[in-house]
Amino acid sequence: GLTIQTTGALPNGVVATPYAFQLNASGGTVPFSWRLVAGTLPPGLIVDNNGRIAGTPTDAGDSTATVEVTDANGLVATGSISLRI
Repeated sequence: GLTIQTTGALPNGVVATPYAFQLNASGGTVPFSWRLVAGTLPPGLIVDNNGRIAGTPTDAGDSTATVEVTDANGLVATGSISLRI
């Protein structure tokens, strides 16, 4: 089945420094579509449809969020991530 390989703590970021991290999934059928379904990312960061978390964080702090990936056949998996800026 479809699973999110990237869960738990992500690499730390630094205020006012560009940040980028690629989420990964396995199983299922590509293409995958990603979205944030609960919680928040640090201000200035987004998760795009391709599973890339990117942007320039504007505030320090800890964030926890739930991301969801959907494969080409409609299979869905969710996972929790956390990020410290």
